[in-house]
Order: sequence, then C-alpha cells, then structure tokens
Amino acid sequence: MTLVGAVFGYYVSVPFIVEGAAADARSVAIWVIVALAGGPVFGMAGRWWHSDRLARRIAATALLGGVFFAEGLDRTLRNPHLGAVGWTMMAIGVAIPLILGRRNKERLGGLAAELPVILAALGAYWIINSAFLWS
Repeated sequence: MTLVGAVFGYYVSVPFIVEGAAADARSVAIWVIVALAGGPVFGMAGRWWHSDRLARRIAATALLGGVFFAEGLDRTLRNPHLGAVGWTMMAIGVAIPLILGRRNKERLGGLAAELPVILAALGAYWIINSAFLWS
C-alpha cells in the first residue's frame, strides 16, 4: 500500500507546491488504480532480479528498462518540447539491462526482451491517457 499512499500524498501536496495545479478525485483514482496494478508487478521484478534463474533476471531488467524506454518514447512523441527528457529516459532504458545484467547473455537477453515490454507499456500509457480524456 506504499504506492497508494504515495499517490495520495502527491495529490494532497501538489496544489500547495505547484501554483495552479489541480488534484481532482478522478486523477487520484486513476493513479491509485495504476499503483495497485503496477506495484505488485514491479515488486515481483525486483525480487526476480535477485533470483538465481537467468530467465527471471532477464525479465526483471527488461521490465524496468522497457518501461523507462516506453515512457521516454511516449514523452518525446506527445511533448516534443520535452524531447531531451524523453531521449534521456530512452537511453536509461537501454542502459538498465546492460548495467544490471550479470553476464553478456543476460544483458543481451534483457535488451531483446524489452521490445514486448515497450509495446505493452505504450498500450498502458494509451489507456491511462484515454482515462484522463473520458468525460
């Protein structure tokens, strides 16, 4: 429940920190749902990264790196003025399996396994962004 608490804490504090920022109930609900779905997935990935099984370590690094890459790509395409941030996030996404991998086989496997993660994450971003547009 730490992620849910972080979402609530963010939305309670952001109007006081960022002038003109709104924290409506709909935004809180969307991000709580995302936190409840993503928290266990990334918690499992963190545990898998410590595993002795190669496939689990590859999946863990691909998940983290793929989501970073997808976030950077989404940010670059949706907000061209944030292109430098997006490109940096994509570079981090590529670097994660290379840095966290223990052997070359694991590093290359992590990079290859990022593609389906990137596609799934872009689909999730589309759903999340659509949820903010529904009226």
